Amino acid sequence: MRLYFRKLWLTNLFLGGALASSAAIGAVSPKTYKDADFYVAPTQQDVNYDLVDDFGANGNDTSDDSNALQRAINAISRKPNGGTLLIPNGTYHFLGIQMKSNVHIRVESDVIIKPTWNGDGKNHRLFEVGVNNIVRNFSFQGLGNGFLVDFKDSRDKNLAVFKLGDVRNYKISNFTIDDNKTIFASILVDVTERNGRLHWSRNGIIERIKQNNALFGYGLIQTYGADNILFRNLHSEGGIALRMETDNLLMKNYKQGGIRNIFADNIRCSKGLAAVMFGPHFMKNGDVQVTNVSSVSCGSAVRSDSGFVELFSPTDEVHTRQSWKQAVESKLGRGCAQTPYARGNGGTRWAARVTQKDACLDKAKLEYGIEPGSFGTVKVFDVTARFGYNADLKQDQLDYFSTSNPMCKRVCLPTKEQWSKQGQIYIGPSLAAVIDTTPETSKYDYDVKTFNVKRINFPVNSHKTIDTNTESSRVCNYYGMSECSSSRWER
Repeated sequence: MRLYFRKLWLTNLFLGGALASSAAIGAVSPKTYKDADFYVAPTQQDVNYDLVDDFGANGNDTSDDSNALQRAINAISRKPNGGTLLIPNGTYHFLGIQMKSNVHIRVESDVIIKPTWNGDGKNHRLFEVGVNNIVRNFSFQGLGNGFLVDFKDSRDKNLAVFKLGDVRNYKISNFTIDDNKTIFASILVDVTERNGRLHWSRNGIIERIKQNNALFGYGLIQTYGADNILFRNLHSEGGIALRMETDNLLMKNYKQGGIRNIFADNIRCSKGLAAVMFGPHFMKNGDVQVTNVSSVSCGSAVRSDSGFVELFSPTDEVHTRQSWKQAVESKLGRGCAQTPYARGNGGTRWAARVTQKDACLDKAKLEYGIEPGSFGTVKVFDVTARFGYNADLKQDQLDYFSTSNPMCKRVCLPTKEQWSKQGQIYIGPSLAAVIDTTPETSKYDYDVKTFNVKRINFPVNSHKTIDTNTESSRVCNYYGMSECSSSRWER
């Protein structure tokens, strides 16, 4: 990727500790749009229901309220023009709710929604939209200052708030998520399989949502399949607020999915990896425009990863790490397979990433019909990164401290009790405003054009941007540094 700073001059705005970059945007400006380009509210409805008065939910106990909510949704969806359901103030417990067409849910501002405990060890979502059936014309919105989704006391780590599949014309808005470092993004803009093909969301708005205490590798939103969606006023504490990482294996098998015509505005990160991430994996994605990105004590404000090809050993074959590498290189050539890593099947299934050389990638495309993913036209306007000491950092990113933090000060390693897979994540100082690790010389590259990038309170010798030309060397003892205190880990 070649990162463009249009007519960019780097300026010392405050030599005592604040560095910033300013750009003359000139004729380049963001595309304009209106809400109606993404979501159109209903003009006619048949019913207005109350979850407590009309369906007997109890917002004052710890009992499961899923049955009452599902009955209400079913009743509204049966009406020709649908209707609105009010969830009045109280505490409710839901799990596995199936949303339906023409249902519009409004939630009062003192509502607390908690997950119903299941305990079966499977993945759970509070609300599924268009996963099993098509959903058209749907909204779920908080009133006033918004409601709360509370995961803090849940023992279930396999939780998400929403999973979206085949849904069109929708709006999800105005609530806070108190997470407990669950292992999914809270809103999965996903794909669903039906009748021999994949389906995904089209025409929607997701806005005014804040997530607290997200796990480093996840965060608020991840997009897999989406067309014409507006993401606005989103904030994730921990992880990534808007993670445009299209890595669903169903999409790889079908060669369908990906995201196109995406708009985002006011996307924020605190104490996390990044506010916005581009990670195409194997998927050809379309155009994206992002405006007003900010980070406070995050690894970066914007992060862009290269597309790549990974080859999985067949489930009906038994391999070792070495035998799968040899099998891949027998097809692609010596040096074209990186060291495989285990991917299930009793420890005998392996994934080998193809070496990022055009000759190897060309052969993989010829042999397997797979090539590195990319994006179309990507423009990011108005990026502000504020330095802090509690960013989520990946192990390979620590090597960028070779010039800015060679003593690896204020970097800590979570304890095994905090995170069992030691070495996956660290907490430490912010790295840069923008991180770009895509290869500049490859024909499989994609470009992100970034305008008006500012850094605040970064040390003078820190990086402005990090790319494939940035100096790096190992200066941190990956497993010998100080442990993270509970206050740093728990935010």
